Amino acid sequence: MDWKRNHEPDLAGYNVYRSDIMGNDYQKRNYSLITEHRYVDEQAEEGRTYYYVVTAVNASGEESKYSNEIEVTIRRKRK
Repeated sequence: MDWKRNHEPDLAGYNVYRSDIMGNDYQKRNYSLITEHRYVDEQAEEGRTYYYVVTAVNASGEESKYSNEIEVTIRRKRK
């Protein structure tokens, strides 16, 4: 998944959160800040639907509100 880049001068990176429930119970997926504006969830399971939000974190460690939620259904990999 990818998102629009934040152009704030003090941007330190992003956090990605995932839930199995629409609009609720998000769990952070990354251990350290993500510096690109894209993320691949290596633990996502085929056939499942997940809900993701992203936050921006500034150099002082302050985190933005959640982005708009996106729904992603993991499809079977083509052979």
